[in-house]
Amino acid sequence: MLNSKNLTAIAGIVLGALSVQSQAAVTFTNYSYYDIAGYAGDYNSGDSAQYLPGAVDLAGFPAGGGDYQSVEAIGGTVEAPEYANAESEANVDIGNISTYGGITSIYGFADSYALAGTTDPANQDAYAYGDAVIDIDFNLDSAYSFSFFSEWMEADGNANVYYELSSWDTNSIVFSNNIVNGFYSAWETGTLAAGNYRLIVEAISDADGQNINLGSGSAAGDFGLELTAVPVPAAVWLFGSGLLGLAGVARRKKAA
Repeated sequence: MLNSKNLTAIAGIVLGALSVQSQAAVTFTNYSYYDIAGYAGDYNSGDSAQYLPGAVDLAGFPAGGGDYQSVEAIGGTVEAPEYANAESEANVDIGNISTYGGITSIYGFADSYALAGTTDPANQDAYAYGDAVIDIDFNLDSAYSFSFFSEWMEADGNANVYYELSSWDTNSIVFSNNIVNGFYSAWETGTLAAGNYRLIVEAISDADGQNINLGSGSAAGDFGLELTAVPVPAAVWLFGSGLLGLAGVARRKKAA
């Protein structure tokens, strides 16, 4: 049987839950990184060079960094030298997290470039690689609507730009796309339930100079993610307030 104490307790639970929802928050963790590698060699002279610095991890917000390196191998003769070259670059730039007017937003940019060339493809080899990865986890404590957008994403040559939003909780992809040899402006919208999510924006470039004079690839893209807490329907607030009112009436009747 519902008495004044029961009604007060139920109303408190309802309004307490609504109060937590009204102060909804988003928390972010940054796992982004950039990575490059390159090699150039001449089979006849035995000359070779490479770079393999390893991936550089980024943390916090804002965050950014990048690297560029190149190597060269020489063959042929003094009078007619032959060159094998490799160079690559990767950059990641992520802005600070901002909240304004109930909208939490984050913006970023990733680009990579690779070039590998030989003047004697039969006796030389060159390879270059660049990878720029924006990898962000975020937690929602309530339902949020989202907008993911990009003014431009572009891939040219042996390169691609890939983006994906997925749910850690359900192991499912909310949306994704892969841009290869083209230009694309992204626009994705929807609603996310409370839970844990992962956003990836990756620009990958490869260049292989083996058996050809020149190989190249370049990829770049920007992005924005905006999250807005889904408001609680007014009827739910009225329900909680109504329970408190009934509890007051019950107490007065009991006192009478």
